[in-house]
Amino acid sequence: MNISIKNNDLKTVARFDGKTLRDAFSRKIATFDGKVLRDASLKKVATFDGKVLRDASLKKVATFDGQNLRDASSKIILSADAEVGIVVMAFVAELI
Repeated sequence: MNISIKNNDLKTVARFDGKTLRDAFSRKIATFDGKVLRDASLKKVATFDGKVLRDASLKKVATFDGQNLRDASSKIILSADAEVGIVVMAFVAELI
């Protein structure tokens, strides 16, 4: 599974293969094992329990309801009908 993550101008900003997020130049940005998101140096960046994305300090960053990823103020960041891991990676790519 290779997913391209595009910005609003439809330019590819990252690719996700189901486990590893790489930037447009194929540099490793992060890995996701289904629960823990780690940066390229393997430092824990965030956790995800299937509904709530929390940063490394366990502060709630976003929620996922199965279709929409919402920020802490409940604003929809993006919608997806793909697996949760892809949604989390897309959120991270938006931060880069």
